[in-house]
Amino acid sequence: DGQDSTEKRLERVLTVDPGLGVARHADAGYEEAIKFARKEGIKIPMMKK
Repeated sequence: DGQDSTEKRLERVLTVDPGLGVARHADAGYEEAIKFARKEGIKIPMMKK
């Protein structure tokens, strides 16, 4: 819509949504998601260190 806040909202959606996917998959035990979260420093409270 051309507003300054549009870019910020779009960036937030494109960052948070995939991040939640990583968290969900890591919580479900998918090794690739767990490795990715650790490598990228994504903090997932339910994931053991």
